[in-house]
Amino acid sequence: MLQNQLSHEYTNQSKYRNVQAYFSALNLEGFYKYFEEQAKGEYGHYEHIISYLDQKNAPYKVAVEALEPIEFNNVKDIVDFYYNTEIGTTQLLYAIAKQAKAEGDEGTVSWLYNVPIGDTNLSLINEQTEEEDAALILKQKVMDGLGDNDQLNMQWIRHVDKMLLKQLEG
Repeated sequence: MLQNQLSHEYTNQSKYRNVQAYFSALNLEGFYKYFEEQAKGEYGHYEHIISYLDQKNAPYKVAVEALEPIEFNNVKDIVDFYYNTEIGTTQLLYAIAKQAKAEGDEGTVSWLYNVPIGDTNLSLINEQTEEEDAALILKQKVMDGLGDNDQLNMQWIRHVDKMLLKQLEG
């Protein structure tokens, strides 16, 4: 299952690079930088899994999923996509832990819950649940100010963009 997760994390970083490009085209620097960080984080997960598999001398192949062009119509679609992606990733990691436990692979269970990723001091599962929370918070921020008026919606999105930029710089 870690083989599949390896490919999943790599694919997630590609998805977030697509989201980053969308925000670049809209000149929304806060969202752009936010999803740049998300993409880097997904790639960090990918490297973390490779490191563990190498440590175990386990063979692996990276099966990169062919991505269909991702079309977004608005920021609401993106935050929904982002949150759903993070929920799906969390569920996959819990399934890996459950399977490892059922197979008596306590080393993998311990690694998932206890070995920090890089400088984060968080394990893969703990960081993933934090990412899921961050996705929910961003979704709620965006949704809090959206309504029926496109002009007001764009003003709200620009406000959230500035908040993200300040958060990332601070």
